[in-house]
Amino acid sequence: MDKNENLKGLHFLDEIYQAIIKKVVLVITYKSFKSKEAQEMTFHPFILKEFNNRWFLVGKTKGSQPITNLALDRIEKIDYDFNIPFLEEEFNAEEYYKNIVGVTVNQGLYPMKIELWIDQMNAPYVITKPLHNSQRIIKTNEDGSIILHLFLIPNYELERLLLGFGNGLEVLKPNNLRNRLIRIIEKTYQKYQTNVEE
Repeated sequence: MDKNENLKGLHFLDEIYQAIIKKVVLVITYKSFKSKEAQEMTFHPFILKEFNNRWFLVGKTKGSQPITNLALDRIEKIDYDFNIPFLEEEFNAEEYYKNIVGVTVNQGLYPMKIELWIDQMNAPYVITKPLHNSQRIIKTNEDGSIILHLFLIPNYELERLLLGFGNGLEVLKPNNLRNRLIRIIEKTYQKYQTNVEE
């Protein structure tokens, strides 16, 4: 099995799991990749989720706030606040994550039909290991390539997955996702036009 030996924060797993079971509000010192300084926050833990060899704590900072993911490897310290009542909220993880790849659920967006062309070399891989459980093969071409549909909310993890196929995959629809990937590919191409000193 894949394992990231350098992953931090795994020592918090049991402590967080116990807090979820016992419905205890956590006080977390967290340093995101974007922040210069770590910040302290109260957090109502709902579930632990693993994706791409990283663990995430999913919950809310308060009732009025949206669901948040915290990467365990960015947590510096955990404490408890027994004075704050735990948010008794029905959270259905299967339903919440069913229309995405990964852990990022972009609030306010709805699932859409995504149409992809996959070349003949990658088609068997994608057929036997679907990109998502919404995957439906629409057409098998004479050259062995396929066209398939996904029903998903686009997010960062999906973009990374699609770009990972290089020229073996093309987003046919929707145009906004296709154009976003075109911009990323163009910027990548520009970077490779610069000579690197040997």
